[in-house]
Amino acid sequence: ESTRRERHEMRHHVALIAEMLSSGQKERAQAYTNSLLDKVDALPSDTYSSNPMINAIVGRYLNEAKAEGVAVNADIRCEERVMLRDDELCVLLTNMLENAMEACMKMPEESERFIRFKLRATEDHLIAACENSTDAELMISANENVATSKASAESHGFGIPVMRQIAEKYNGKFSVACAKGVFSVKAIL
Repeated sequence: ESTRRERHEMRHHVALIAEMLSSGQKERAQAYTNSLLDKVDALPSDTYSSNPMINAIVGRYLNEAKAEGVAVNADIRCEERVMLRDDELCVLLTNMLENAMEACMKMPEESERFIRFKLRATEDHLIAACENSTDAELMISANENVATSKASAESHGFGIPVMRQIAEKYNGKFSVACAKGVFSVKAIL
């Protein structure tokens, strides 16, 4: 919200700079411009959605991935209101993106690390799909459960079943697959 406000105010700053320049205050306009550039550089640059919950979740994981050198491709088209409650949306997207990020970070640094995330959401439907690079040979059971690779298995491994449960609650479809170094998860509601 703060970022959106700052960008809105930028219009007023540009008008003031134009006025300074037209009245011959070149040095003052230059100093003012430099101070604004410092403020703009400090603002987060990625806005993924007008939905604040989606933007916060996606921004957290994908910006972290970018900072770690993971190639990120995000294709997000969402309405401000979506069909899922905020808690369901949080569980679905955080599990999807956290798992993708963790898999990428387990790969050797010289490997190609990537996350491709696609989201379409309206008040009537939601499609979320995530593909990520992995070097793990994942065992996927007949009911599409994936065994956790974390050391304390008894307190992990709930993400995929919970995502599936959310999809099924809305009579949707949920799938996972792993082939040729790419893990994919998709929820269609």
